[in-house]
Amino acid sequence: MTNVFDTYVQQGETGDLSTDVELDFGNPGTTNSDGTPRTARSFITWNTAAFKDTLVTNADVSLWNFHSGNDDCKAYEWTIWDTTASSTASRWTKQPTWQQQYHSSTQTKGNPACTTAPDGWISADVTTLVQSWASALDGKGHMGLRACGCRKLCHPYATCVYSWMRPPSRSRRWMRVLSVAVSGSGSVSRFGARCPRDRCGLCLL
Repeated sequence: MTNVFDTYVQQGETGDLSTDVELDFGNPGTTNSDGTPRTARSFITWNTAAFKDTLVTNADVSLWNFHSGNDDCKAYEWTIWDTTASSTASRWTKQPTWQQQYHSSTQTKGNPACTTAPDGWISADVTTLVQSWASALDGKGHMGLRACGCRKLCHPYATCVYSWMRPPSRSRRWMRVLSVAVSGSGSVSRFGARCPRDRCGLCLL
């Protein structure tokens, strides 16, 4: 079982990005013709039918990150949200509803200048979010990914590029995985095949 849909939206882009080979979130450091930053946000829909109405004891999401904008090689925060469903109609001006931020991570990899953190898995504990999906009995869970601003601040027009990240999209589905352990199962189920409350509060990127 794997994620059933993913896409990203980017300020300044007006087309469907769900067929792209990557998912982007954060600010790449470029601007549109009107001066607004090309900030991106990503969405993943997971098939959660296998653990509906269960007690989730642990869940982690992992993304293979092949590029980050952290030229200073420091770790920068990204956040994981519960959202409404994304679709091929999702755009920067028509995003799914960002319902609640549940988790965050500072794992940052993939900048070629950072020899100690080359391309690799970035992960986050998402147990509370996944439990909310299990309890909702819906059969699908909708996840949103956002970079958490510039250093100490989260604001809508950040120009900081350190938290720009680019994990692969569904077309490279083996490069991200949702691992879920449920009470009494004695095993961990992996959704996707592996062969991204924080100090910033509500991040606005």
